[in-house]
Amino acid sequence: MADSLAQTLPLADDHAVTLVRGPGSDGGQVDPARAPLAEAAGEGRYAVRATLGEGGMGEVRLCRDRRIGRDVALKVIRPGAGSQSDLRARFEREARVQGQLEHPSIVPVYDLGVDEGGAAFFTMKRLRGKTLEEILGDGDELARFGTRKLLAAFAQVCQAMAFAHARGVLHRDLKPSNVMLGDYGEVWVLDWGLAKLIGDAAIDDVPDSARNASLDTDTTMEAPLAALPGGTAHGAVMGTPGYMAPEQVRGETDLIDGRTDVYALGAILFEILTLEPLHDRRKPSHGVLLDTLQGVESRPSLRAPDRSVAPELDAIVLRATALEPDERFASARSLLEELERFLDGDRDVQKRRELAAVHGERAREAAVRAANETGEAARAARSDAMREVNRALALDPSHADALAIMLSLLLDVPKDVPREAEEEFTASQKRGRMQSERTGAWAYLAWFVVTPIFLHMGIRSWPSLFAFSGAIVVSFVIAFLVGRGKVDEMRGGLAAFAFSLFAVGGTSMIFGPFVLVSAMAATNVVFFVLNVERGPQRTALIGASTLTVLLPLLLEKVGVLAPSYVFANDTITILPRMSGFPPMATMGFLLVANLTLILVPAILAARLHDGMRAAERRVFLHLWHLRQFLPDEARGATQVPVLDVTGESCVTDALTRRREWLGR
Repeated sequence: MADSLAQTLPLADDHAVTLVRGPGSDGGQVDPARAPLAEAAGEGRYAVRATLGEGGMGEVRLCRDRRIGRDVALKVIRPGAGSQSDLRARFEREARVQGQLEHPSIVPVYDLGVDEGGAAFFTMKRLRGKTLEEILGDGDELARFGTRKLLAAFAQVCQAMAFAHARGVLHRDLKPSNVMLGDYGEVWVLDWGLAKLIGDAAIDDVPDSARNASLDTDTTMEAPLAALPGGTAHGAVMGTPGYMAPEQVRGETDLIDGRTDVYALGAILFEILTLEPLHDRRKPSHGVLLDTLQGVESRPSLRAPDRSVAPELDAIVLRATALEPDERFASARSLLEELERFLDGDRDVQKRRELAAVHGERAREAAVRAANETGEAARAARSDAMREVNRALALDPSHADALAIMLSLLLDVPKDVPREAEEEFTASQKRGRMQSERTGAWAYLAWFVVTPIFLHMGIRSWPSLFAFSGAIVVSFVIAFLVGRGKVDEMRGGLAAFAFSLFAVGGTSMIFGPFVLVSAMAATNVVFFVLNVERGPQRTALIGASTLTVLLPLLLEKVGVLAPSYVFANDTITILPRMSGFPPMATMGFLLVANLTLILVPAILAARLHDGMRAAERRVFLHLWHLRQFLPDEARGATQVPVLDVTGESCVTDALTRRREWLGR
């Protein structure tokens, strides 16, 4: 063969359809030069250039059509075979059936005639491309076409079969080697040698030349049913093992209709999706035929779980390859319509993914700007990023980049807090302070726990007791009203603090300024400092708390108050002023008072700690769940931050990784 490669595919009657691929898939340049319309003496219309294949009944040649100036495939019956009327009739029948099926995916027949030697021949279009069988077995070709294009080509095969069925013709030998794909979207259904007219049984008569046909799972076979396991003489088995429908294997010619070809289409679709045949062709043909009759698992997703087959395609294959014809698609057109519904949805999904990728890239660019800008520019960039993320995820909820950018925006706190966020944060802080005021208010009443013991000690200065207790009650009332939002937070808080200082300082009238006072002052100031931001006000509160010790001591030194202590012979004597010091009552008072000063701050600190940990846990779980939206490969760049006990976020490394990821 001079400049072409021929591949010959065997047919039922041992002749072949030829697939010719030249060095270039385009077939060369068009040459409209004039050619003789009548053959010269001794020359025919077709000049033989090569023999492409031979079979028991005929051979296929590559010829040059002198009139048109093109290469054609010429199929000619073998010398001597023309005398056998059954073979001659089948040969001519194939040419007429194929020639009358004028469809873009059915190889056109150009001419039918008899050569100088009396042998029948017909010419066909010369094809350039690769069979589906070759493509499925070649990794490079698979990558070039892709599953999406192969499904589109398969849809064209279904179109061709729907056309043929509408014209009353069954193929009966559909398989990947009988489907050819060209480089420019061409799809052809080949080899109509076993074509059957619906309702016509004559073509199923088995010619003598086929009586001893071997049963090879790689080729078409034609044999008496009695030669098969469990066969009867009802009809002939025609087709290729692994692609024949059960009724075709059983030779039930009266049941063979369009649904028989639907079974073969389902087997081809299974092979496209899984890259393996529906029936194991490594078995001998008898085993393949038995599998066909008994049925095999035909869901592609189960046979090839790594191929990620869509459930819609699973359902199409399962229905198309059902053992009973009534359970299959009623026609090739019904199968096609189901496939087109999936492909239309798939095209829509693909378009949405492409648009999502565009918005995802815009979101990445905006997120990078937000990380590098400050002020209003940073806020605008973050808004742009979130808007683009939302658009990307609306189009493709599983878009990895958009999910990662969204989580990065949520975790990476902006340098400048937006006014709306600042207002909301301030409101949240105010609610927290009000809760703290209510808690602190009840803590003031702890004094009244020890009041009965104090009274038992004997009161020596009722005015001091009333002033001290009154200050505690007023502090409680003001703090409670502030906590309920009934009193202005700033003014009420300062008033409560002032009265609480007076109450705490008043305890110096019991044991002097150095016993109990400092512990009560420390507990008291903690309540207020927790609700005040860092600054002069906090410093003032802390400084004022020291007056609870310093002021009573100063008043004693200047003689306004009676002395609390007498120092003599290395002994400190505490002098009674507000109350007496009976031994048992005094010891009980000191015990309860000290335990209260230990327990109240401890309980308040524990509640504060529990609140912080609960908030930290909620934040952690919230962010952890957000990370579950991300694919595995993106999670490493978005680790959940951990808060330390001071509430500061230890996320420096995580933020660095996210910024690096955004800048890929």
